[in-house]
Amino acid sequence: TDATRLGTPFEAQFHQGRAQEWIIQRLIRQINTAQLVRVLSVYPGEDGAGFVDVEPMQLQQSTTGIVVPSAPMYRLPYLRTQGGVSAIIIDPAAGDIGLAVFAQRDISNVVATREPAAAATNRAYDAGDGLYIGGFLNATPTQFVEFLPEAAGINVTTPGDLTIQAGGDMTATVGGDLSITVAGSVSISAASTTWSGPVTFNDPIAAPEATINNIPFTTHKHIGAGPGNPTGVPIP
Repeated sequence: TDATRLGTPFEAQFHQGRAQEWIIQRLIRQINTAQLVRVLSVYPGEDGAGFVDVEPMQLQQSTTGIVVPSAPMYRLPYLRTQGGVSAIIIDPAAGDIGLAVFAQRDISNVVATREPAAAATNRAYDAGDGLYIGGFLNATPTQFVEFLPEAAGINVTTPGDLTIQAGGDMTATVGGDLSITVAGSVSISAASTTWSGPVTFNDPIAAPEATINNIPFTTHKHIGAGPGNPTGVPIP
């Protein structure tokens, strides 16, 4: 019968209460709440967070037990932790596993305008109104900011370049020792530089033009130099 092909339980075909229970279960199962998904494609926004195409990780199954791949979901807005114009930018990447959650009503007009808007349709808890939150069950990262337990410290690790830009002053206060090990060269360019010590630098130090205590060490001359006074007094 048609009921058997649709997977209706045997009892529901003959018992009115069971039939109603089965109908309610089928309606509940049509409500999308949240599910694990894998990112297929990423579309970064030009002026903010963008969108992702995802595929559900939980595969569907037919009434005969055949596993059927789930259909992809397209252009889900993804989460970016942001307050005002300040943000932590970690956009998703293809292959990430994350969580898709689904809005109570149609949010297509809100997504398109970024303004309050009426629902375009009467759909509810629909797969077309998903939002992506990453990530879950992913591989161990090789680039990260790690906050150690019990406020024991913060680790910043990257296999690439680390760039810090500040439009104003930059202040760092260190309660203990400051140790910096650099495999390459160090270049400091500043209108003025003040070191309050003691500060220890290991050789070699290259300074094409160095001024210490208002004395230019590359061009200054000495007076009074001679026998018994090989250095004399430097002329500022």
